[in-house]
Amino acid sequence: MSKEIPKIPLPDGKPYLGDEKVARLYYGNRVGRVIDGPPWWPNFIPPAFSEEELWEIERYCAQMVKNVKELNEPLTPVERWRATREFRFGDLDRPYGMATTFNILPMRALDCFSDSLKPGIDVHWYPKLGVKAHLCFNAKFKMDCVNPYTFSYGDTELGGAAVAKFTEYTAPYWTQLYSDPEHVMDDIKTGKLHPLDPYHDGTYPAYLWMVRKLKEFMKKHGAYDYIPILGTACAMGALTMSLKDMIKLNKRNPELYAEVQKWGLNYPITFGRAMWDILDPDHDILWICDFPTYGNLEQAKPYLEQHKIIVKAIPQFLHMIGFDQTNAIEYMCQNGNISLGAIELATPLEFAKKVYQKYHKLYDTITNEQYSAAATETPERNVELTKANIDTGAGPGYFFGVPATDPWAKIENLEAIVKTYREYGKQKWDELKKKPGALEWPQAQ
Repeated sequence: MSKEIPKIPLPDGKPYLGDEKVARLYYGNRVGRVIDGPPWWPNFIPPAFSEEELWEIERYCAQMVKNVKELNEPLTPVERWRATREFRFGDLDRPYGMATTFNILPMRALDCFSDSLKPGIDVHWYPKLGVKAHLCFNAKFKMDCVNPYTFSYGDTELGGAAVAKFTEYTAPYWTQLYSDPEHVMDDIKTGKLHPLDPYHDGTYPAYLWMVRKLKEFMKKHGAYDYIPILGTACAMGALTMSLKDMIKLNKRNPELYAEVQKWGLNYPITFGRAMWDILDPDHDILWICDFPTYGNLEQAKPYLEQHKIIVKAIPQFLHMIGFDQTNAIEYMCQNGNISLGAIELATPLEFAKKVYQKYHKLYDTITNEQYSAAATETPERNVELTKANIDTGAGPGYFFGVPATDPWAKIENLEAIVKTYREYGKQKWDELKKKPGALEWPQAQ
Protein backbone atom coordinates (compact mmCIF):
# COMPACT_ATOMS: atom_id res chain seq x y z
CA MET A 1 0.00 0.00 0.00
CA SER A 2 1.35 3.40 -0.97
CA LYS A 3 1.91 6.28 1.37
CA GLU A 4 -0.81 8.89 1.74
CA ILE A 5 -0.93 11.20 -1.27
CA PRO A 6 0.12 14.75 -0.42
CA LYS A 7 -2.41 17.48 -1.06
CA ILE A 8 -1.83 19.84 -3.96
CA PRO A 9 0.63 22.50 -2.75
CA LEU A 10 -1.45 25.67 -2.99
CA PRO A 11 0.10 28.76 -1.45
CA ASP A 12 -3.21 30.09 -0.07
CA GLY A 13 -4.26 26.73 1.35
CA LYS A 14 -7.60 26.69 -0.46
CA PRO A 15 -9.00 23.34 -1.67
CA TYR A 16 -8.70 22.44 -5.33
CA LEU A 17 -11.89 23.33 -7.18
CA GLY A 18 -11.15 21.90 -10.60
CA ASP A 19 -9.20 24.76 -12.17
CA GLU A 20 -6.82 23.45 -14.83
CA LYS A 21 -4.05 25.85 -13.82
CA VAL A 22 -4.15 24.43 -10.32
CA ALA A 23 -4.12 20.91 -11.74
CA ARG A 24 -0.84 21.64 -13.45
CA LEU A 25 0.76 22.05 -10.03
CA TYR A 26 0.01 18.38 -9.43
CA TYR A 27 1.01 17.23 -12.90
CA GLY A 28 3.53 14.41 -12.89
CA ASN A 29 3.39 13.92 -9.12
CA ARG A 30 1.05 11.07 -8.25
CA VAL A 31 -2.00 11.32 -10.50
CA GLY A 32 -2.66 12.88 -13.90
CA ARG A 33 -4.40 16.18 -14.48
CA VAL A 34 -8.16 16.63 -14.26
CA ILE A 35 -10.41 19.33 -15.66
CA ASP A 36 -13.68 20.09 -13.87
CA GLY A 37 -12.71 17.58 -11.21
CA PRO A 38 -14.35 17.08 -7.82
CA PRO A 39 -13.87 19.71 -5.10
CA TRP A 40 -12.08 17.10 -2.99
CA TRP A 41 -9.60 15.99 -5.70
CA PRO A 42 -7.23 14.26 -5.21
CA ASN A 43 -7.86 13.50 -1.50
CA PHE A 44 -11.36 12.18 -0.87
CA ILE A 45 -12.94 13.11 2.46
CA PRO A 46 -15.99 10.92 3.28
CA PRO A 47 -19.07 13.13 3.71
CA ALA A 48 -21.65 12.84 6.47
CA PHE A 49 -25.34 12.14 5.88
CA SER A 50 -28.00 14.46 7.26
CA GLU A 51 -30.93 13.18 9.28
CA GLU A 52 -33.22 13.76 6.28
CA GLU A 53 -30.91 11.80 3.97
CA LEU A 54 -30.76 8.88 6.39
CA TRP A 55 -34.55 8.82 6.47
CA GLU A 56 -34.67 8.92 2.67
CA ILE A 57 -32.25 6.00 2.46
CA GLU A 58 -34.25 3.99 4.98
CA ARG A 59 -37.36 4.54 2.86
CA TYR A 60 -35.63 3.30 -0.30
CA CYS A 61 -34.41 0.16 1.45
CA ALA A 62 -37.85 -0.51 2.92
CA GLN A 63 -39.34 -0.31 -0.57
CA MET A 64 -36.72 -2.72 -1.91
CA VAL A 65 -37.69 -5.25 0.76
CA LYS A 66 -41.38 -4.66 0.08
CA ASN A 67 -40.86 -5.25 -3.65
CA VAL A 68 -39.25 -8.65 -3.10
CA LYS A 69 -42.01 -9.75 -0.75
CA GLU A 70 -44.80 -8.55 -3.04
CA LEU A 71 -43.29 -10.25 -6.08
CA ASN A 72 -43.41 -13.46 -4.02
CA GLU A 73 -41.13 -15.39 -6.37
CA PRO A 74 -39.89 -18.82 -5.25
CA LEU A 75 -36.37 -17.42 -4.76
CA THR A 76 -35.10 -14.06 -3.60
CA PRO A 77 -32.44 -12.39 -5.78
CA VAL A 78 -29.71 -13.47 -3.34
CA GLU A 79 -30.92 -17.07 -3.40
CA ARG A 80 -31.19 -16.96 -7.20
CA TRP A 81 -27.63 -15.69 -7.54
CA ARG A 82 -26.27 -18.33 -5.14
CA ALA A 83 -27.97 -21.10 -7.11
CA THR A 84 -26.50 -19.66 -10.33
CA ARG A 85 -23.00 -19.25 -8.92
CA GLU A 86 -23.07 -22.76 -7.46
CA PHE A 87 -24.29 -24.23 -10.77
CA ARG A 88 -27.56 -25.48 -9.23
CA PHE A 89 -29.51 -24.59 -12.35
CA GLY A 90 -32.31 -27.02 -11.65
CA ASP A 91 -33.04 -25.15 -8.42
CA LEU A 92 -33.59 -21.85 -10.25
CA ASP A 93 -37.04 -20.42 -10.80
CA ARG A 94 -35.81 -18.31 -13.74
CA PRO A 95 -32.53 -16.89 -15.08
CA TYR A 96 -30.78 -14.43 -12.82
CA GLY A 97 -31.14 -10.83 -14.04
CA MET A 98 -27.69 -9.18 -14.07
CA ALA A 99 -28.50 -5.47 -13.85
CA THR A 100 -25.68 -3.64 -15.66
CA THR A 101 -26.87 -0.14 -14.80
CA PHE A 102 -23.52 1.57 -14.21
CA ASN A 103 -24.09 4.88 -12.34
CA ILE A 104 -25.79 6.87 -15.07
CA LEU A 105 -29.33 5.46 -15.10
CA PRO A 106 -29.59 5.34 -11.28
CA MET A 107 -28.59 9.00 -11.18
CA ARG A 108 -31.28 9.79 -13.74
CA ALA A 109 -33.84 7.96 -11.60
CA LEU A 110 -32.85 10.07 -8.61
CA ASP A 111 -33.96 13.26 -10.41
CA CYS A 112 -37.08 11.59 -11.87
CA PHE A 113 -35.48 11.47 -15.35
CA SER A 114 -35.70 15.26 -15.52
CA ASP A 115 -32.12 15.65 -16.80
CA SER A 116 -31.34 17.95 -13.88
CA LEU A 117 -28.47 15.94 -12.40
CA LYS A 118 -25.48 15.31 -14.66
CA PRO A 119 -24.38 11.75 -13.84
CA GLY A 120 -20.90 11.98 -15.32
CA ILE A 121 -20.12 14.90 -13.05
CA ASP A 122 -22.35 14.73 -10.01
CA VAL A 123 -21.77 11.13 -8.92
CA HIS A 124 -18.01 11.71 -9.00
CA TRP A 125 -18.14 15.07 -7.28
CA TYR A 126 -20.62 13.92 -4.64
CA PRO A 127 -20.68 10.11 -4.32
CA LYS A 128 -23.31 10.46 -1.59
CA LEU A 129 -25.71 11.05 -4.50
CA GLY A 130 -24.61 7.72 -5.95
CA VAL A 131 -25.54 5.89 -2.76
CA LYS A 132 -29.05 7.30 -2.85
CA ALA A 133 -29.37 6.89 -6.62
CA HIS A 134 -28.65 3.15 -6.65
CA LEU A 135 -31.11 2.47 -3.86
CA CYS A 136 -33.75 4.67 -5.49
CA PHE A 137 -33.28 2.94 -8.86
CA ASN A 138 -33.66 -0.53 -7.41
CA ALA A 139 -36.69 0.52 -5.38
CA LYS A 140 -38.31 1.69 -8.63
CA PHE A 141 -37.32 -1.02 -11.12
CA LYS A 142 -37.10 -4.11 -8.85
CA MET A 143 -33.98 -5.57 -10.43
CA ASP A 144 -32.00 -8.53 -9.07
CA CYS A 145 -29.00 -6.50 -7.90
CA VAL A 146 -27.58 -3.06 -7.24
CA ASN A 147 -24.71 -2.11 -9.58
CA PRO A 148 -22.38 0.68 -8.38
CA TYR A 149 -19.93 1.30 -11.20
CA THR A 150 -16.26 2.20 -10.93
CA PHE A 151 -15.41 5.91 -11.12
CA SER A 152 -12.26 5.39 -13.20
CA TYR A 153 -10.53 2.92 -15.48
CA GLY A 154 -7.21 3.83 -13.91
CA ASP A 155 -5.87 5.87 -16.79
CA THR A 156 -5.70 9.15 -14.89
CA GLU A 157 -4.55 7.66 -11.61
CA LEU A 158 -1.55 6.08 -13.33
CA GLY A 159 -0.03 9.56 -13.44
CA GLY A 160 2.20 10.73 -16.24
CA ALA A 161 0.63 12.93 -18.90
CA ALA A 162 -2.98 11.74 -18.62
CA VAL A 163 -5.60 14.48 -18.73
CA ALA A 164 -9.14 13.73 -17.55
CA LYS A 165 -12.27 15.81 -18.02
CA PHE A 166 -15.50 15.22 -16.15
CA THR A 167 -18.38 15.52 -18.62
CA GLU A 168 -22.12 15.19 -18.18
CA TYR A 169 -22.83 11.65 -19.39
CA THR A 170 -19.57 9.74 -19.55
CA ALA A 171 -19.00 6.67 -17.40
CA PRO A 172 -16.59 7.03 -15.90
CA TYR A 173 -15.03 10.32 -17.05
CA TRP A 174 -13.48 11.16 -20.38
CA THR A 175 -9.70 10.86 -20.46
CA GLN A 176 -6.98 11.79 -22.90
CA LEU A 177 -4.62 8.97 -22.07
CA TYR A 178 -0.93 8.96 -21.61
CA SER A 179 0.10 7.64 -24.99
CA ASP A 180 3.77 7.19 -25.79
CA PRO A 181 3.89 3.48 -26.61
CA GLU A 182 7.58 3.26 -27.46
CA HIS A 183 8.75 4.89 -24.22
CA VAL A 184 6.14 3.65 -21.79
CA MET A 185 8.47 1.22 -20.01
CA ASP A 186 11.07 3.97 -19.57
CA ASP A 187 8.41 6.13 -17.92
CA ILE A 188 7.44 3.24 -15.66
CA LYS A 189 11.05 2.71 -14.61
CA THR A 190 11.61 6.42 -13.91
CA GLY A 191 8.41 6.68 -11.87
CA LYS A 192 6.40 8.91 -14.20
CA LEU A 193 3.85 6.09 -14.20
CA HIS A 194 3.20 4.09 -11.05
CA PRO A 195 1.23 1.03 -9.91
CA LEU A 196 -2.26 1.98 -8.81
CA ASP A 197 -3.35 1.89 -5.18
CA PRO A 198 -7.18 1.79 -5.03
CA TYR A 199 -7.17 2.71 -1.34
CA HIS A 200 -5.43 6.03 -1.99
CA ASP A 201 -5.31 7.11 -5.63
CA GLY A 202 -7.65 9.61 -7.25
CA THR A 203 -11.31 8.60 -7.47
CA TYR A 204 -10.86 5.08 -6.08
CA PRO A 205 -11.36 5.92 -2.38
CA ALA A 206 -14.62 7.71 -3.29
CA TYR A 207 -15.88 4.70 -5.23
CA LEU A 208 -14.94 2.22 -2.52
CA TRP A 209 -16.68 4.46 0.02
CA MET A 210 -19.86 4.47 -2.09
CA VAL A 211 -19.88 0.65 -2.29
CA ARG A 212 -19.17 0.37 1.43
CA LYS A 213 -22.04 2.71 2.33
CA LEU A 214 -24.46 0.90 0.03
CA LYS A 215 -23.73 -2.38 1.78
CA GLU A 216 -23.88 -0.71 5.20
CA PHE A 217 -27.31 0.85 4.62
CA MET A 218 -28.74 -2.20 2.87
CA LYS A 219 -27.67 -4.41 5.80
CA LYS A 220 -28.99 -1.97 8.38
CA HIS A 221 -32.43 -1.77 6.79
CA GLY A 222 -32.83 -5.40 5.66
CA ALA A 223 -32.44 -5.02 1.88
CA TYR A 224 -29.10 -6.85 1.84
CA ASP A 225 -30.86 -9.98 3.09
CA TYR A 226 -32.67 -10.14 -0.26
CA ILE A 227 -30.61 -8.28 -2.87
CA PRO A 228 -26.89 -8.66 -3.70
CA ILE A 229 -24.52 -5.95 -4.84
CA LEU A 230 -22.90 -6.23 -8.26
CA GLY A 231 -19.59 -4.44 -7.73
CA THR A 232 -17.25 -3.54 -10.55
CA ALA A 233 -13.48 -3.49 -10.65
CA CYS A 234 -13.19 -2.34 -14.22
CA ALA A 235 -9.45 -2.56 -14.41
CA MET A 236 -8.41 -3.07 -17.99
CA GLY A 237 -4.78 -3.93 -17.47
CA ALA A 238 -2.26 -1.20 -18.10
CA LEU A 239 -4.34 1.59 -19.60
CA THR A 240 -1.31 3.68 -20.37
CA MET A 241 -2.66 4.41 -23.84
CA SER A 242 -5.91 4.36 -25.76
CA LEU A 243 -7.46 1.06 -26.87
CA LYS A 244 -6.59 2.04 -30.44
CA ASP A 245 -2.93 2.57 -29.54
CA MET A 246 -2.92 -0.65 -27.51
CA ILE A 247 -4.18 -2.61 -30.52
CA LYS A 248 -1.52 -0.99 -32.72
CA LEU A 249 1.19 -1.79 -30.17
CA ASN A 250 0.09 -5.43 -30.00
CA LYS A 251 0.47 -5.70 -33.77
CA ARG A 252 3.69 -3.70 -34.08
CA ASN A 253 5.58 -4.78 -30.98
CA PRO A 254 3.92 -7.73 -29.19
CA GLU A 255 6.89 -8.14 -26.83
CA LEU A 256 6.52 -4.57 -25.55
CA TYR A 257 2.75 -5.00 -25.42
CA ALA A 258 3.15 -8.08 -23.21
CA GLU A 259 5.64 -6.25 -20.99
CA VAL A 260 3.32 -3.27 -20.50
CA GLN A 261 0.35 -5.50 -19.78
CA LYS A 262 2.33 -7.61 -17.34
CA TRP A 263 3.25 -4.45 -15.43
CA GLY A 264 -0.43 -3.53 -15.30
CA LEU A 265 -1.58 -6.83 -13.77
CA ASN A 266 -1.18 -5.40 -10.29
CA TYR A 267 -4.05 -3.01 -10.98
CA PRO A 268 -6.98 -5.44 -11.48
CA ILE A 269 -5.65 -7.67 -8.70
CA THR A 270 -5.43 -4.94 -6.06
CA PHE A 271 -8.71 -3.38 -7.18
CA GLY A 272 -10.53 -6.71 -7.22
CA ARG A 273 -9.23 -7.61 -3.77
CA ALA A 274 -10.25 -4.18 -2.48
CA MET A 275 -13.79 -4.85 -3.70
CA TRP A 276 -13.93 -8.24 -2.00
CA ASP A 277 -12.65 -6.59 1.18
CA ILE A 278 -16.01 -4.79 1.19
CA LEU A 279 -18.35 -7.25 -0.48
CA ASP A 280 -19.00 -10.91 0.34
CA PRO A 281 -18.05 -13.52 -2.31
CA ASP A 282 -20.76 -15.81 -0.90
CA HIS A 283 -23.42 -13.15 -1.33
CA ASP A 284 -22.40 -10.54 -3.90
CA ILE A 285 -21.08 -10.38 -7.46
CA LEU A 286 -17.95 -8.84 -8.94
CA TRP A 287 -17.15 -8.13 -12.56
CA ILE A 288 -13.85 -7.00 -14.02
CA CYS A 289 -13.69 -5.36 -17.45
CA ASP A 290 -11.39 -7.35 -19.66
CA PHE A 291 -10.02 -6.75 -23.15
CA PRO A 292 -7.20 -9.29 -23.03
CA THR A 293 -6.60 -9.96 -26.73
CA TYR A 294 -7.21 -6.50 -28.18
CA GLY A 295 -8.44 -8.20 -31.32
CA ASN A 296 -5.40 -10.39 -32.00
CA LEU A 297 -5.27 -13.73 -30.21
CA GLU A 298 -1.93 -15.02 -31.53
CA GLN A 299 -0.02 -11.90 -30.61
CA ALA A 300 -1.80 -11.70 -27.25
CA LYS A 301 -0.88 -15.23 -26.17
CA PRO A 302 2.35 -14.18 -24.37
CA TYR A 303 0.33 -11.74 -22.30
CA LEU A 304 -2.46 -14.27 -21.68
CA GLU A 305 0.10 -16.46 -19.94
CA GLN A 306 0.57 -13.63 -17.44
CA HIS A 307 -3.14 -12.77 -17.41
CA LYS A 308 -3.95 -16.09 -15.70
CA ILE A 309 -2.64 -14.71 -12.42
CA ILE A 310 -5.71 -12.44 -12.18
CA VAL A 311 -8.00 -15.47 -12.11
CA LYS A 312 -5.84 -17.16 -9.47
CA ALA A 313 -5.44 -14.06 -7.29
CA ILE A 314 -9.08 -12.94 -6.98
CA PRO A 315 -12.07 -14.98 -5.74
CA GLN A 316 -14.69 -15.85 -8.34
CA PHE A 317 -15.66 -13.00 -10.64
CA LEU A 318 -17.26 -12.35 -14.00
CA HIS A 319 -15.35 -10.87 -16.92
CA MET A 320 -16.99 -8.02 -18.83
CA ILE A 321 -15.50 -8.72 -22.25
CA GLY A 322 -15.61 -6.17 -25.06
CA PHE A 323 -15.02 -6.79 -28.77
CA ASP A 324 -16.08 -9.94 -30.61
CA GLN A 325 -13.93 -12.63 -28.97
CA THR A 326 -15.14 -15.53 -31.13
CA ASN A 327 -11.55 -16.42 -31.95
CA ALA A 328 -10.36 -16.20 -28.35
CA ILE A 329 -12.78 -17.37 -25.67
CA GLU A 330 -12.23 -21.11 -26.16
CA TYR A 331 -8.47 -20.64 -25.90
CA MET A 332 -9.01 -18.46 -22.81
CA CYS A 333 -11.16 -21.14 -21.18
CA GLN A 334 -8.57 -23.81 -21.96
CA ASN A 335 -5.72 -21.60 -20.78
CA GLY A 336 -7.22 -20.65 -17.42
CA ASN A 337 -8.02 -17.04 -18.37
CA ILE A 338 -11.72 -17.17 -17.40
CA SER A 339 -12.88 -17.13 -13.78
CA LEU A 340 -16.56 -17.76 -13.02
CA GLY A 341 -17.82 -16.69 -16.42
CA ALA A 342 -18.38 -13.66 -18.64
CA ILE A 343 -20.71 -10.90 -19.67
CA GLU A 344 -20.01 -10.65 -23.40
CA LEU A 345 -20.72 -7.44 -25.30
CA ALA A 346 -20.06 -8.47 -28.90
CA THR A 347 -19.40 -12.22 -29.12
CA PRO A 348 -22.53 -13.85 -30.60
CA LEU A 349 -24.60 -15.39 -27.81
CA GLU A 350 -25.07 -18.74 -29.56
CA PHE A 351 -21.29 -19.16 -29.86
CA ALA A 352 -20.62 -17.92 -26.33
CA LYS A 353 -23.19 -20.39 -24.99
CA LYS A 354 -21.56 -23.31 -26.80
CA VAL A 355 -18.06 -22.52 -25.52
CA TYR A 356 -18.88 -21.48 -21.96
CA GLN A 357 -21.17 -24.46 -21.37
CA LYS A 358 -18.41 -26.73 -22.64
CA TYR A 359 -16.04 -25.39 -19.98
CA HIS A 360 -18.67 -24.94 -17.25
CA LYS A 361 -18.70 -21.13 -17.13
CA LEU A 362 -21.54 -18.65 -16.65
CA TYR A 363 -22.42 -16.48 -19.65
CA ASP A 364 -24.59 -13.99 -21.47
CA THR A 365 -24.17 -11.55 -24.34
CA ILE A 366 -25.77 -8.10 -24.16
CA THR A 367 -25.83 -6.79 -27.72
CA ASN A 368 -25.51 -3.21 -28.92
CA GLU A 369 -29.01 -3.59 -30.36
CA GLN A 370 -30.38 -4.34 -26.90
CA TYR A 371 -28.61 -1.34 -25.37
CA SER A 372 -29.79 0.93 -28.16
CA ALA A 373 -33.36 -0.36 -28.17
CA ALA A 374 -33.78 0.49 -24.49
CA ALA A 375 -33.38 4.15 -25.48
CA THR A 376 -34.80 4.30 -28.99
CA GLU A 377 -37.37 1.56 -29.57
CA THR A 378 -40.84 0.73 -28.28
CA PRO A 379 -41.58 -1.50 -25.29
CA GLU A 380 -42.83 -4.13 -27.72
CA ARG A 381 -39.49 -4.23 -29.50
CA ASN A 382 -37.64 -4.51 -26.20
CA VAL A 383 -39.88 -7.42 -25.24
CA GLU A 384 -38.99 -9.14 -28.52
CA LEU A 385 -35.25 -8.67 -27.97
CA THR A 386 -35.46 -9.87 -24.37
CA LYS A 387 -37.34 -13.00 -25.38
CA ALA A 388 -34.88 -13.66 -28.23
CA ASN A 389 -31.95 -13.43 -25.83
CA ILE A 390 -33.59 -15.86 -23.42
CA ASP A 391 -34.57 -18.25 -26.22
CA THR A 392 -31.02 -18.33 -27.55
CA GLY A 393 -29.15 -18.35 -24.27
CA ALA A 394 -31.27 -20.35 -21.83
CA GLY A 395 -29.56 -23.39 -20.40
CA PRO A 396 -26.99 -24.34 -17.77
CA GLY A 397 -24.74 -21.34 -17.11
CA TYR A 398 -27.05 -18.69 -18.53
CA PHE A 399 -28.06 -15.45 -16.86
CA PHE A 400 -29.85 -12.50 -18.44
CA GLY A 401 -27.81 -9.31 -18.73
CA VAL A 402 -30.12 -6.32 -18.36
CA PRO A 403 -29.28 -3.64 -20.99
CA ALA A 404 -29.79 -0.70 -18.62
CA THR A 405 -26.79 1.48 -19.36
CA ASP A 406 -27.80 4.04 -21.99
CA PRO A 407 -28.52 7.37 -20.24
CA TRP A 408 -31.58 7.90 -22.41
CA ALA A 409 -33.18 4.50 -21.74
CA LYS A 410 -36.92 4.97 -21.38
CA ILE A 411 -38.78 4.12 -18.20
CA GLU A 412 -41.42 2.10 -20.05
CA ASN A 413 -38.72 0.09 -21.84
CA LEU A 414 -36.87 -0.72 -18.63
CA GLU A 415 -40.12 -1.85 -17.02
CA ALA A 416 -40.93 -4.01 -20.06
CA ILE A 417 -37.49 -5.63 -20.05
CA VAL A 418 -37.64 -6.45 -16.33
CA LYS A 419 -41.19 -7.79 -16.53
CA THR A 420 -40.28 -9.94 -19.56
CA TYR A 421 -37.11 -11.51 -18.22
CA ARG A 422 -38.94 -12.28 -14.98
CA GLU A 423 -42.09 -13.81 -16.52
CA TYR A 424 -40.79 -15.22 -19.81
CA GLY A 425 -37.61 -16.38 -18.12
CA LYS A 426 -39.71 -18.41 -15.67
CA GLN A 427 -41.72 -19.87 -18.54
CA LYS A 428 -38.56 -20.90 -20.39
CA TRP A 429 -37.01 -22.41 -17.25
CA ASP A 430 -40.17 -24.40 -16.54
CA GLU A 431 -39.94 -25.83 -20.05
CA LEU A 432 -36.29 -26.80 -19.60
CA LYS A 433 -37.00 -28.50 -16.27
CA LYS A 434 -39.32 -30.90 -18.08
CA LYS A 435 -36.53 -32.01 -20.42
CA PRO A 436 -34.14 -34.54 -18.86
CA GLY A 437 -30.61 -33.17 -18.66
CA ALA A 438 -31.50 -29.79 -20.15
CA LEU A 439 -30.19 -27.93 -17.09
CA GLU A 440 -27.11 -30.05 -16.51
CA TRP A 441 -23.62 -29.20 -17.68
CA PRO A 442 -22.26 -31.12 -20.65
CA GLN A 443 -19.26 -33.30 -19.86
CA ALA A 444 -16.43 -31.11 -18.53
CA GLN A 445 -13.44 -30.40 -20.80
